[in-house]
Amino acid sequence: ITNNMIQNHSQVGIILQGAVSANIGVNSASDSVASPNTIRNNGDGILLSGAAQANIIGNTIRNNLNNGILLNRGAQANIARNTINANAGDGIAVLEGAGANLGGTSENTFGGILPLLGFTNNTTSNNGLFGIACGVGAYIAGNLGSLDGNSGAVGVIFDTTCNFTN
Repeated sequence: ITNNMIQNHSQVGIILQGAVSANIGVNSASDSVASPNTIRNNGDGILLSGAAQANIIGNTIRNNLNNGILLNRGAQANIARNTINANAGDGIAVLEGAGANLGGTSENTFGGILPLLGFTNNTTSNNGLFGIACGVGAYIAGNLGSLDGNSGAVGVIFDTTCNFTN
C-alpha cells in the first residue's frame, strides 16, 4: 500500500484483520526508499488485529480521531520512519498480545516479518494521550524514537504485563 492519501473515513483508514500481511509505505521491508502514504482524519489511522502482520514504514499519520496506529489481539508489525502526530488517542498503541518492532538495533522477529536493523526511529508528537502505549500482554522491541510534545503525562505508558526490549 503505497503513495496514497487515505483520509476522512469514520472508522479506520487502513485495516488488516486475520491472517493477512501487507507493506504500508514500502513495497518490501528491504526498500531503502519509502513510497509514503498520508493517513489522516480517520477514526484510527491504521488498525492491525488478529494474526495480521505489516511493515509500516515512512508514512505520515496524523489528525485521526483515535489512535495513529493500533495493534491488538496478537497482530505484529515493524514500525519505522513514520511521523505520527496530532492524533486524539495514542500515537502507537500496542495492546492485547500484539507485538511491535520499532527499528533500531533490535533483532527480534515476529512470525515471518524481519527486524528493521538500522532503520531510523518514529517521531510521535502532540498526540492526545501517549506517544507509545503498551499493555495487556503486548510486546515492544527497539528504540522508542522521538516522543516530544505529547499531551499525556509521559511519552510512554506500560501496563505491567507489557514486555519491552530496547
